[in-house]
Amino acid sequence: MINTNKLILMIPLLLITVLSQGISDTRDLPGPYKKWLEQEAVYIISPVEKDVFLKLRSNRERDLFIKAFWKHRDPTPGTDENEFKEEHYRRIEHA
Repeated sequence: MINTNKLILMIPLLLITVLSQGISDTRDLPGPYKKWLEQEAVYIISPVEKDVFLKLRSNRERDLFIKAFWKHRDPTPGTDENEFKEEHYRRIEHA
């Protein structure tokens, strides 16, 4: 299991590595990642984050990106809960 601090430190390296690789649009993404990008994170992901996500080459990289994506938005990172993520999915369910 990857330490959270190591994960955060890996993100810049991962970004540099993938900037010139990967897929160009969501049609080529595996189902769950396509759904996450087009339905779940569509209104809160930045254009730069989306570009980076599309350039990731493996599902493991995508999983690490999603984990870091939510961690970055966690208003209380020292707790087990991510209130931002929970509220975001609550609003999706309500809509």
